[in-house]
Amino acid sequence: MVPLNKSSPPLIPTIVQDLQGRILMQAYSSEQSLREALTQRRGTYFSRSRQEIWKKGDTSGNTQELIKTRYDCDRDSLVFTVKQVGGACHLGSYSCFSSEFSLKDLYDVIQNRIEQNSPNSYTSKIASDELRLKEKILEEAGEVVDYSSRENLIWEIADLSYFLMTLMAVHEIRPDEILCELRRRRK
Repeated sequence: MVPLNKSSPPLIPTIVQDLQGRILMQAYSSEQSLREALTQRRGTYFSRSRQEIWKKGDTSGNTQELIKTRYDCDRDSLVFTVKQVGGACHLGSYSCFSSEFSLKDLYDVIQNRIEQNSPNSYTSKIASDELRLKEKILEEAGEVVDYSSRENLIWEIADLSYFLMTLMAVHEIRPDEILCELRRRRK
């Protein structure tokens, strides 16, 4: 346990990882935050800067469902395995430890925005109008075919990928299902 100062509760370093084992963040747990995390099955920690308990996602919407908790051999640090919704990093990234971004990460962000159904979210709006979404896919496919440079082609493929992933999320088709189909077709 790490005491921050004389008035701070003893804190336990807590590594947070996703279901695939990717490290998302490092936080601190107090006895009270750990008790709440275990009973509510939610990422709950002690904020050293605010000197209070905080539940991941209360302000950002990027929540953590606590799946499993482990401690190390000395029993002085923890590992939380969570189902992450949105980004874990306060800067908006999926992980505080890398800037890696995969198509699965994109799909997860899109799926989260659809589920949140925010009126300010373009993703939420386009996902609710499948005819408009299909029109955007056709428009972007045309822009891919009519690219003007390598940089423009990358830009247009990114746009098309976003709209295709949105259509996939609307119909709950996961990226791994597409990969399985492509693998099946491989000769």
